Amino acid sequence: MPLRFLVFTLLLVATAGTCNASGSGEEARLSDTSKFNILMIGVEDLSANAVGAYGNPIVRTPRIDELAEASLRFDRAYCQAPVCQPSRASMVTGWRPDKTTVYNNPDELGAHVPPDTPFLAGVLGGREGVWTANIGKLIHHDFEASRLMSQFDQLELPELKDHNGEPVEYDALTVGYQPLMPRGRKKRGWRFSPDPEMESRLATLKRERDAVLKSGIENTWEIRRPFQSLEAEVVGDSGQYPEEQRDGRVTSVAGQMLEQFARDERQFFLHVGLYTPHTPLRAPAEFQDLYRWQDIPTTPAPEGNDVGVPDVAKRFGNNFDIFNQNTKTRENSQKAIAAYYACASYIDWCVGNLLDRLKECGLSESTIVVFYSDHGFHLGEHGMWSKYSLFEQSIRVPLMMHIPGGVTGENASCDRIVELVDLLPTLAELWDVPQPAGCEGLSFVPLLEEPGRPWKHAAFSVIPLGGLGRAVRTDRFKYAEYRRGKPSPEIGTPVAVELYDLEVDPWEQNNLAGSHEHAEVQAELAALLRAGWEAALPE
Repeated sequence: MPLRFLVFTLLLVATAGTCNASGSGEEARLSDTSKFNILMIGVEDLSANAVGAYGNPIVRTPRIDELAEASLRFDRAYCQAPVCQPSRASMVTGWRPDKTTVYNNPDELGAHVPPDTPFLAGVLGGREGVWTANIGKLIHHDFEASRLMSQFDQLELPELKDHNGEPVEYDALTVGYQPLMPRGRKKRGWRFSPDPEMESRLATLKRERDAVLKSGIENTWEIRRPFQSLEAEVVGDSGQYPEEQRDGRVTSVAGQMLEQFARDERQFFLHVGLYTPHTPLRAPAEFQDLYRWQDIPTTPAPEGNDVGVPDVAKRFGNNFDIFNQNTKTRENSQKAIAAYYACASYIDWCVGNLLDRLKECGLSESTIVVFYSDHGFHLGEHGMWSKYSLFEQSIRVPLMMHIPGGVTGENASCDRIVELVDLLPTLAELWDVPQPAGCEGLSFVPLLEEPGRPWKHAAFSVIPLGGLGRAVRTDRFKYAEYRRGKPSPEIGTPVAVELYDLEVDPWEQNNLAGSHEHAEVQAELAALLRAGWEAALPE
């Protein structure tokens, strides 16, 4: 194993068992946070393993690391489903997938939840004088839940078309800022790839896809697959300036919004959704140049080291977002990891711009900053790439929260288990607004005051693999069951079971399910999985 990844592995094990509040051990008490602003930065597909503050010695994320030092960093934060739509659906409603009934991306949030469903904008915007705004990605597609998204006072750069390409009307105000672009840009000469043959193939596939969709046929994965699968294979230079690429435009407009809020002296909640490092793994050249792919080590958890890991847990060998074309080689894997790290560095640049603008506007001392990702991302572990598994690389997420005057300091961290479903009730408590009815998350405000206090015992995640897979993650162990269909945990015999001791096997390569030595632990975790999230709440 390369030395740097050995260090990385040891750091992962070490940070999984630490809890340090400002290094003093003293309990901190939050002041009144109800008058603070909230800036919430959401990143798509960002692995905690690809952030310097979480122990990666190779990736360069200095501005996110700087934010982590001024925040409370959560080392055991988990999503409720390792795919975009169900994860975000849980986060914005405070409901888990079994209650939203959103298990996968095709499950439209707006069609699955009733009209009175709690929603992030509605809950936080229920107090007079508060302005709620969103730019970039919050849910999977704006048009899939326009009724909910219209609860924002302001939407910028929203997806304003439905499945058929028709405009969607919003009640929310759209001011219409324009991204600030650098002058003197040179034309790239290509859109998808600098390779002429690949550029031609992708351009043709896109034209064919768009022509089919314009005919009115349903927009399905099978229609999108030929273009999208090939596009995901292109990694490296995006051919764009940082300000020109989509997240640069989002960041630019978000900065202008902050300026407006400061001028208006308006208390705000602003969610900024960044798309990178979702595939295709492309970022501006200056970030690609930070990494030599030849120096990038491949995963310390190759598929050949797996013992007893069921095929269903590994998607039966399938990849969806990248390496769909059977192009996995060591060189391509190194190039993909280098490109992913470059994307993380580009996001770091975006986050740094937002933090700088916050300070320039005089808002730093009055704004809570939340940084999170909707799920993780595999970089070759178990032969897998992207999300869509119940392994740690897919369900564990980076999460940090900066509160002016709160628990901060070098390596201020918390090893208690928290979940993305907890964010809505946490923000509601910080703003002293009523908790949403039927909320299945738990406000972790007490942890913001005392990171080492006893807390919930487990996190719960689901995934539609082989029917439906369910996992429960405790302080030390991960237990998962896969059942046919989408039943409750009590129905039917599992077709596959997993048990991992993460204290000694952090990469989950030795499945202990069925071993006599761990029979008692397995029975306890199976019972906890059946009992559900309420059985894991603090006593």
